[in-house]
Amino acid sequence: MSEEQKNTQGEEELKENAIQRKIRMMEGNSEPVQTEPRVYESDLSRRERRLLEKEKIKGMGLEKKIQYLWMYYKFVLFGLIGLIILGFVIRDWYENSKIESILTISVINGGLSEPELLEEEIRTLLGTTDKYEEVQISTSLNTDSTGKELDTNSQMVFVAQASVQGIDVLLAGEELLQGLTEADYLTELDQVLSPETLEKFGEDAKTYYVCLDGNKGLESLELGYPVYAAVLVNAKHPENAAVWLDALSEEAYG
Repeated sequence: MSEEQKNTQGEEELKENAIQRKIRMMEGNSEPVQTEPRVYESDLSRRERRLLEKEKIKGMGLEKKIQYLWMYYKFVLFGLIGLIILGFVIRDWYENSKIESILTISVINGGLSEPELLEEEIRTLLGTTDKYEEVQISTSLNTDSTGKELDTNSQMVFVAQASVQGIDVLLAGEELLQGLTEADYLTELDQVLSPETLEKFGEDAKTYYVCLDGNKGLESLELGYPVYAAVLVNAKHPENAAVWLDALSEEAYG
């Protein structure tokens, strides 16, 4: 490009700029307004977004804060609550997994009984101080209307529990225990109790079960029938059953 052409182009640019300035002056703007480029939230870093959120919430009243948090963070809140509940469930499961029964007693037709006091008394008798060692007294099994057999549901539960050594001692009426003796569920008492203990029971001790009717050691159960005790043939803790029955042999009768 020649020098003359350069000069001509420069003059034209000056004229055009002058015209644009006049237009802006007519519109009331002497200088063009400089605008900042718009920044979107998606363009911010995580730290910047957190700061922006804090500033938003900081300027709100309590009610607005609650509404804002509920609108935008309710699923996060639900997730946190779910994690807390799951934590408690896992903790309880872990604690329960460490619990070991050192004597399990099943009371037939004992639905109205409150066995907690007796459970604690037997724990003391057995001398355990381990919080994970428990005496468990179940009152969920019931007989049918004749009293000679377990009802249908109780039969299924009893068979399942007995098969996994879930019952050590059975407290029941004599007729039911006679039937269980014939079915080979009960062990002979002289296999579990010492001759001295059997002698203390005297005539109340039969081959497979012993009469405890009126025994003050069972008063807290408040059973409304003549009660007998038997030890299952596959009891997991026969030695603890023997300790408890020996203590009952020392109890006074009403």
